[in-house]
This record gives sequence, structure tokens and C-alpha cells, in this order.
Amino acid sequence: MNHTPKRLSGTPKSLRLILSLFFLTLLSGKAVFSQELASARPNAFNTLRLSKLPALPVGGAQGVSAPFAGAVGGEAWVAGGCNFPGVPAAEGGAKVFYRDIFSLNPHDAKAGWKKIGELPAAVAYGAGVSVPEGLVCIGGTDGTHALRHVFLLKKGADGTVLTETLPDLPVGLDNLCAAYGDGKIYVTGGKDENGEPSSAAFCLPYPGGKSWERLPDLPGRGRLQPVAAVQSDGRTHCFYVFGGFAPATEKEKGMVHTTGLAYNPLKKTWERTLLQQAHGSQEPFALVGATALTSGCAHIVCLGGVNREIFERAINRPFLLDSLRAISTPSEETLALIRTLEKEGEDYMKQPSEAYRFSQNLLFFHTVTSTWLSVGPFPALAKAGAGLVNVGGIWMMIDGESKPGVRSADVSALKVDFKPSFGLWNWLVLVGYLLLMIALGYYFMKRESGADDFFKGGGRIPWWAAGISIYATMLSAITYMAYPAKAYATDWTYYPMLVTILLVSFPVIRY
Repeated sequence: MNHTPKRLSGTPKSLRLILSLFFLTLLSGKAVFSQELASARPNAFNTLRLSKLPALPVGGAQGVSAPFAGAVGGEAWVAGGCNFPGVPAAEGGAKVFYRDIFSLNPHDAKAGWKKIGELPAAVAYGAGVSVPEGLVCIGGTDGTHALRHVFLLKKGADGTVLTETLPDLPVGLDNLCAAYGDGKIYVTGGKDENGEPSSAAFCLPYPGGKSWERLPDLPGRGRLQPVAAVQSDGRTHCFYVFGGFAPATEKEKGMVHTTGLAYNPLKKTWERTLLQQAHGSQEPFALVGATALTSGCAHIVCLGGVNREIFERAINRPFLLDSLRAISTPSEETLALIRTLEKEGEDYMKQPSEAYRFSQNLLFFHTVTSTWLSVGPFPALAKAGAGLVNVGGIWMMIDGESKPGVRSADVSALKVDFKPSFGLWNWLVLVGYLLLMIALGYYFMKRESGADDFFKGGGRIPWWAAGISIYATMLSAITYMAYPAKAYATDWTYYPMLVTILLVSFPVIRY
């Protein structure tokens, strides 16, 4: 009797054909996938719809800059702000502050904006954060000094606006940033009561907090007009601060911050993020006068803001002029440079909007990988000092300024839609895999002679093959993908759990 073990060559032609077609499908599918990925645009399954909403009817229909803005009861609320309703800012006009509170339901935009109340005082350049109960308004200025006031705007049972006083800030601040998350309101940056850039940071437990807790100061120079958000870094919710600028002093040039900071409440320390530089770009971008909100479980989205090079040159022009004028015997080149800088200063606010190159892109920051992605351009988003509100998945960018000193009454609505597509090749691979499993099961079922053969292969399966089978069964695909991701986001403590799967194999094989 011939006891030669069967080899693959003894496999029926039909089974070999199925195996060949299956692997050819995998190989061809891989080639097609690579080609599609090489030519596809980023976020191929996401579509961004940008639409226009009714203009905010405040300030003579010119729009306002630096208002409080937030989501309250399914509506966008906008309060305060400022503009130049009479003589333009470029001609020395006076800035006017407002106290009106308006609301708009973006799902019923035809109803338009409605005035629903007034602030206790006319304020702008504060920070507004949305909380479950309403809109918290923090700091700001009335045109004379920085304010400490903090209060909650919420909707009463009859639809009227109710104001609830919250603990004052330890120091007055304007041009600051704030964010809410994980049961705390965070505040940092801005200009203090003495007109100096502030590096102080505070947090208030909400609701129920009785006083602001002082956090470690921001590393480096103070930040005016930064943006902030609270988002998870994979381990805990951190307070992220991006951008901002430090004005020039008598001894030091001004600077635009191009790195972010993250306050970790577990470590109680600030940590720097990577350079504010979009993937594929060589130049860092500014986030001055921009806005931010969280998206998903690990993203922060930033919109608007000034151009880094143009703005940095503008804030340093007085410093350079003072330095050049201090030269006792200036050369002709120096005098020519002084005249050029003086002319630039005179004409700075008289250029068309396009000359200032405000940011037109959506900038996505991923908190786990500390990387940036730029999507755009969208010219309607090229504004600074705007309000940004997320109402039921609709991102509303409200007013702001289209150029220094010139406000915009435009309100834009952004909606991100996800359209999944499984694709032809995915279906072919899935169906091919299913047919292969059925064919293999049927083929080996015909060869079995009993229950022992069916369940244990008659004891002919080598121990190492059984171990691999057990390991593969227990190690699911999601575990295989999730463990490396969690280890990247945190540390290596997740990997020892994989070893326990190997340990289980030995008693199963033996007994």
C-alpha cells in the first residue's frame, strides 16, 4: 500500500483554480488600490459644503469683529463686537462697541437673525465658550481697559436671555483665548490691565467652580489673539493653544508664534506641539485672529487668521523705524529705507483685501500625531476676528474683518458630509474570500472520517501549526490595528497583553 503523504499537487484542479484566482485578485486589487491612492485627493470620502447664511444686522449692516459667539439651545448666539460705522479706520475713524445679542437657527436660516437681548455693557475682544447651559463670556474690553467679568448667557423658559454671574478672572484680559472641556473652562493669553502681553493661564471647574485656579504660565513670550480648544491626546483631555503674537517692545522685535502648546492636566505641565506647518508645506503659518473648534475624537479645526509674513512685518515696522532713526549719521540707503517703511505704514490699511492674504484654508490638527493638514482654499473663510460656532454639525463662521479695520457682515455655513464607498475591488476580494473558504471547507469535509478527524485533524496537526491557528483566532483584526495605534498614542504597556495569547496556546496544545 502506498503511504506517501498527499501534496498540493494532488489537490483537485477546481480547488487549485480557486486558489489561483483568489491570489490573482489580491495582487491585482493591490495594484489598483495603489494607483487609486496615488491619484486620489485627500479625504476622498468627505465633502465640504459651503453656503451663505443671512448677514448679521448689527453695526449698520457692516458686521462686527471680535464678538462673543457660541451655541445655545440649537441656535448660534452672537453678542457684542465692534466696528467703525462712521469714518473708516484707515482715515482715523473711532471704534464703536456693541452690546446687542442676536440668535440664528442655521437649520431655519430663512427666519433670519433675531435680536434677543443685550449685554450688561458694550464689549469686544473677549472669549466666548459654549457649555451645555449656554454661552460663557469671558473678559474683553469696553475700549478703555481690560475686563475681569465672566458671565453665562442662557435661554429662559420663555425664550428670553438670562444672565448668570460667574467668578471674575483674577486679572482683566482682552484678546485672550478660552476653551471648555472635561468639566473645566480654560483661559490664557491676551493683554492684561496694564496693556502687557499675558502668559498667565487659569482654569475654572464648571459648573459649580467658586474661583479660578492659576495654572503654570505659558512658556516663552505672551500670546495675543491665540486660538484654543480642549481635545483628547489619546490619554487625557488637554488644553491646546495655537498661534498668537507678541508685539514689539523697546528692546525686542515682535514675533508670531508658530508652535502650539498643550497643557496636560495629569502632568500639570505645558508641552510644545510640532511646528504649525501643513503637510507638504515648507512654511509655517500664523494663527492670529483665527478661530478653532474640536472635531471628532482627536482633531482641532482652525479657520481664518492673518498671513504670517505680512503681519509680522507690520508689527515690527515701528521697531525697525525707531532703530533706524536712532542712527546718528544715517547713510543714503538707511534714509531710503526709513522713507520706504514710513510709506508702508501710511498705506498699510489702504490696500485691497487680497493684499493681506488672510488664510483661506481649513487647518486640521491631529492631537495624537501632532500633525497639520490644510484643506482649501475657500475665499469666503479669509477673515480675522470672526466668531465660530458649531450648531448641530454646522460650522458657522460669523462676521470678522476682511482686512485690517474693515468688517465683514458675511456669515458662512460649513457642513462636512461623509459618503462611504466600498468599491468594486473590495467587493470582489470579499466575495472571493468567502467562496474560497466555502470551497476549502467542502473539500476537507469530504476527506474527514469522523468527529476526531473533524475537530482535531486526527492528531496529525503539528503543535506549532495549532499554536499559530490559536494565536490567529484570538488576535482579531481590530486588535492587530488598535494595539499599535494605542501604543503610539500612549506607551508600550498595551503590548504585554499580546504575549498572554501565546501563553494560552501551550495548555491548549498539550491538553
